[in-house]
Amino acid sequence: MFHLSLGTLSILCSLFCLAIVILLMLVNYFRSNDLHKRIQNFERGIEELNKEIYKIRKWIKDNELENQYTNTALGSKIKSEVKDSLENGLIKVYRQIEVLEVNMDKQNDYIEEKMFQLEEKLREINYTPSNGNQIDEKRILTLFNEGWSMDSIAKEMRLNKGEVELILKLANIR
Repeated sequence: MFHLSLGTLSILCSLFCLAIVILLMLVNYFRSNDLHKRIQNFERGIEELNKEIYKIRKWIKDNELENQYTNTALGSKIKSEVKDSLENGLIKVYRQIEVLEVNMDKQNDYIEEKMFQLEEKLREINYTPSNGNQIDEKRILTLFNEGWSMDSIAKEMRLNKGEVELILKLANIR
């Protein structure tokens, strides 16, 4: 076959190894070049994201300031409108309450008058002429001693004032 000397063979091995090293270096170069391009793309993307974040933060800050101004102006306007509405509503309610109070007073007066009339009619209906047998003289004397007037005793006992006066005279009190 080929008779090669050891020197030639070592040169060929060296060249072969050198070719492999160069090939590995080229592969490494292309890979690193590809990696470098990807890194640059990532850097550009990150830079664009940072710009967008800056724009968004600025927009948010501007809107917050605008909203604060709007909210304070709008808020005070809304508060004053609500306050005015409440005051007007309360005034109407107070007027209605006053009307109701007047109506209730009239109703109370009417009811009291009707009750008084009913009491008078009941007294007339339940009035029975007194007999000497039905008069409770002890009770008349007790009520008079307790400070009741003759008129009050007469109404309470359903007697004539004259009858009460007569019983008190007979008892030597009046």
